[in-house]
Amino acid sequence: MVAGFCNTTTNQCVGCLKSRDCSDPSKPICGTSQTCVACGSQLASVDGCTTKNTTLPVCKAAAGTCVECGGDSDCKTSATPACDTANKCVECVQSSHCKTRPHRCVTRRPSIACSVSTEPNPLPPAKRVLET
Repeated sequence: MVAGFCNTTTNQCVGCLKSRDCSDPSKPICGTSQTCVACGSQLASVDGCTTKNTTLPVCKAAAGTCVECGGDSDCKTSATPACDTANKCVECVQSSHCKTRPHRCVTRRPSIACSVSTEPNPLPPAKRVLET
């Protein structure tokens, strides 16, 4: 353990006092043992990712890292309503990503968006290459 902080209550050097003290993405949460731990571990708080960084509020437990989304329901804006395989909120890929009806995913290059449209899509959906 790297002891870079002083716990003034116990007068001991510890690895972290708050999650903002943890810079390793694989151990982003300051655990109950005052060491940086993976999110989802027994030593991490349940809301650790949300507390640390509101732009990466979801714990991807398999990797122990905080991510933007784990599923479409985590993506809250109409501009980026879908969660891709890299755990990032992205533009719609299909109409089911659009959260309000009668919106549907409309592909008009250069943009793809959820919008009200009675016209058929003039172009096929854009292909996405997602890194895994």
